[in-house]
Amino acid sequence: MSTTCCQPGFPVIFLFPQYIKDNDTFRPAVVVVVVVVHVVVVVEAIVVVVVVVVVVVVVVEAIVVVVVVVVVVAVVIRSTIVVVVVIVVVVVVVVVVVVVVVVVVVVVTALVYISINLIKIIIWARKEVWR
Repeated sequence: MSTTCCQPGFPVIFLFPQYIKDNDTFRPAVVVVVVVVHVVVVVEAIVVVVVVVVVVVVVVEAIVVVVVVVVVVAVVIRSTIVVVVVIVVVVVVVVVVVVVVVVVVVVVTALVYISINLIKIIIWARKEVWR
């Protein structure tokens, strides 16, 4: 156990617990890669959570608006033109919500796929540090 030079800081110990055993073959360049990848994975996770929350809020709001509009039209106004306009608006809202949900699912799937590959890079880099 060589602790005479270059004692690592907390992030290095956290990312590379085996560093404490032997730092003779330690390669700092790989640490930078791993730290950057960790940050990217965390940011992606936050983005995924925020996007999912926003989509849920938008979908719930769209459903509430549609229900309120349909109820108001059914109860208050009985004009055929207004009913047709309301139906068109409802269809447009539903189409927009479906498109948004599909886009979000694709984006979230891509981010999760990227995160999985970044985690594979982290695992590889941890081994590479000691090669």
